[in-house]
Amino acid sequence: MNFKDLIALYEKKKVICGAETYKHISELLTEAKEIHKKDWLKNPTPNGDHEQSWRAFKGKNLEKLIAYILKDEVETLGLKIINGATLDRTKAENLS
Repeated sequence: MNFKDLIALYEKKKVICGAETYKHISELLTEAKEIHKKDWLKNPTPNGDHEQSWRAFKGKNLEKLIAYILKDEVETLGLKIINGATLDRTKAENLS
């Protein structure tokens, strides 16, 4: 399971739920967790803890998923989305 797989799950659910797919993120993450566990069992990490691996995956990719969901709507307003890490590394004088 990687971020592209998570997006594919979201897009599949979007076909079913339409514009209100964002309301089903918990269900999406539950599905993703099962897939992540199957993948993890094929190639477990040295510490042997799937839950820790899942928390790292979810933490890293939830912000990306939310940005992906919001991107089109925000861009129709003439704005852009940037992630927090990029913003933290940007000098204040370079911000408009």
